[in-house]
Amino acid sequence: MRRARELSLPELQQLVTAIQEILYRDEDEQGMPFWNPERTWEGADVCEELGQLMTHYELVPLDSDTNLPLLKGDIPDDTIGHRI
Repeated sequence: MRRARELSLPELQQLVTAIQEILYRDEDEQGMPFWNPERTWEGADVCEELGQLMTHYELVPLDSDTNLPLLKGDIPDDTIGHRI
């Protein structure tokens, strides 16, 4: 499993863009894409897509023996536990 800090800047940018698209990209009746901040999600579908994305970037634990806490050392201490 790669840690987030091991991703290059371009990989991080691609990852965030992909997450934005999963959560907020929608299509109108003609199939034209647009950003929809009010888009409704199907929980299982979103989880599956995010899981595939994590697999693509090798961010999935390889086994259950991965040491916890997962966040320690991956992000600055002042952001741990904060959610937007």
